[in-house]
Amino acid sequence: MIGAWLLYGETPGRPLLDRVLADAAAWSASSARDVVIHRSSARGDLYALLGALFYGVYMLYVQRARTGMDTLTFITWAVCAVRSACCRCVSRPAAAWGFDMRRGPR
Repeated sequence: MIGAWLLYGETPGRPLLDRVLADAAAWSASSARDVVIHRSSARGDLYALLGALFYGVYMLYVQRARTGMDTLTFITWAVCAVRSACCRCVSRPAAAWGFDMRRGPR
């Protein structure tokens, strides 16, 4: 919502703003409780927030890309991007950071 407002000038409506503020308050309360009980879970909460941020940016990009391209062109670009990412992962494999198959996540 803030990204669309800053990048594209789309002003959010009042109901959407109310829902976002309520969600932010709930997330803050949940994260604060987790940090008090389990100090190590703050990293997971931060990763969850970053994941949500990147997903929001992805959704904004797809929305803008779909308005400027026809469906066939968009799907072609998406398939090419996935194939190039798969080729990169296969050609340069790396171990998952922070994960041991015998013990589980750290």
